[in-house]
This record gives sequence, structure tokens and C-alpha cells, in this order.
Amino acid sequence: MALTQSESQAYTMSGEANPVRPTQICMADLNVRTPPISESLSRLEHPLIAEAQRLPDTHAAGGVERILTLKDRVWFKVKTRRWRGAATRLPEADHIDASPEVRQAPWWLGAAGYRREGDPSDFYSALATTWDREGSSSDR
Repeated sequence: MALTQSESQAYTMSGEANPVRPTQICMADLNVRTPPISESLSRLEHPLIAEAQRLPDTHAAGGVERILTLKDRVWFKVKTRRWRGAATRLPEADHIDASPEVRQAPWWLGAAGYRREGDPSDFYSALATTWDREGSSSDR
């Protein structure tokens, strides 16, 4: 059974509505330090993390761009300046039996890198290459 729209948009304990949190891999990609437990991951100072905070509203308005090369779950593009990212919303967060932790943290920025148009090291090109080579077994 799925939650209603208002239930799935509940505020977290920190008072943030639908924050997008970077994973440890993403923080390493961005060269961002792991903060103390008292600091919100979604408020870390980096342009891509800041831009990712717009994703839940953009998603609700139907304005997101999917990363079609990734097949393990639905991933969305996050772009700002030279930075590129891959973010997802955990579908299990919509289930009535989802744990409070999952419901409070449905959005995650999973990986990040640079835009390098036409270069194999471009973030989205490299992500597609990694997926083609390793599939869902990759930790990237």
C-alpha cells in the first residue's frame, strides 16, 4: 500500500522537506568531507549538493531528466555549472510499511563528476561505460 502525496512529503526530524543527501561515494567524488552526525548531509557546501535540493520539486512538477543507461533503479540527472550527478528516489519510501528512516530519506545523490562534453571521462559517458561493463554489481 502506497502513502498519499502529503504523507510521502513529510518533513524529516531536521525540518527539511525531502532533502537530497549525498552518499559516501558521492561525497568522495566531490571531495567533500564526511560531516559530524549532527550536520545535515543535504546542507553540505557544494554547488551540486545545493542544486540537488531542487530535484524533489522538479520531479513533482514532471521536469526531471532520467539517466536511461542505468537499469537498477530510476536515476535522474542533476546539473549545475561543470558538475553532473546521478540522484534517485527510493521507491520503497512510498510503501506504508517502509521504515521511518527510509521515509525520512527517500532522495539520494549517488555519484558525481565533471561535465566533459565529447570526452570519455565525461561523467554521464563514464557512468554509462561502467554500467555496460559491470552492471548493477558495480559499487559506482
